[in-house]
Amino acid sequence: MRKLKKFIKNMTTLYINRLKIRDTRQLLKQEFGDITFEFSSFGGADINYLLLKDKKKFAMLRLAITDKKEEKNDLALLRFNKQKRLAKETQAYKEGGKYNLTPNLLYAFDDGVVCEYLEGERGFDTLMEDKSKVWDILIDVIQVYNHLHHLDITHLDATLKNFILDNGQMKVIDFEYYPSENLTLEVQKAYDYIRIIEHTLRIIPLKYQKNYDSFIDVLDGIITEELREVDFTMVERWLKNIENYPIYPTLKRRIFINL
Repeated sequence: MRKLKKFIKNMTTLYINRLKIRDTRQLLKQEFGDITFEFSSFGGADINYLLLKDKKKFAMLRLAITDKKEEKNDLALLRFNKQKRLAKETQAYKEGGKYNLTPNLLYAFDDGVVCEYLEGERGFDTLMEDKSKVWDILIDVIQVYNHLHHLDITHLDATLKNFILDNGQMKVIDFEYYPSENLTLEVQKAYDYIRIIEHTLRIIPLKYQKNYDSFIDVLDGIITEELREVDFTMVERWLKNIENYPIYPTLKRRIFINL
């Protein structure tokens, strides 16, 4: 019954947005030529499509279908204002792509963003093949974040499902979350690091969680003095499990003193 309800909801969403989908197809065919569209998934506020040319996948489209005014609330992370989330993703792919940190931006328009398609394996799937590699994978991930942060780009959706191993290089995708006005850039950067640790360790057996020394050393060399003293109060609801992991005491003592 649940699957049926979800299917009906999804079909209804496609029907309601049929004109926008039609117009987007026409627009992108003018830009890229003879291409085909393959439905990929529904996001929280978007529809995602694979774009194919000569039957080969070459791009991903995020088509915005939700646009809400932001009401006053205590949330630090937001994603339902179309203009803001598309602007953030456009900037991330435009700047991050130059340094091989993200897919390259191919096209941006009022209702969507098109980036290159990455063929590689998701970071989550890589980890599932061998959970003992958790800290090696997280080292690669935080180094990507470090480079993005030097460009003043934050992710705010830190999960290994949003990392793709592309020709040996970890790249990050999905920048749909944007910060509330009160969330400083320093807190956003610190949150990226803590969130990826917290979210990843949920699925890691305890026996693999204790071998974190090399990870701490790398993180210690990355984190600036500004980030070490940030206040996590605004994002603590997304970090509720961090205190349960073996790494927490060392993380608090050596890296983030206010964690």
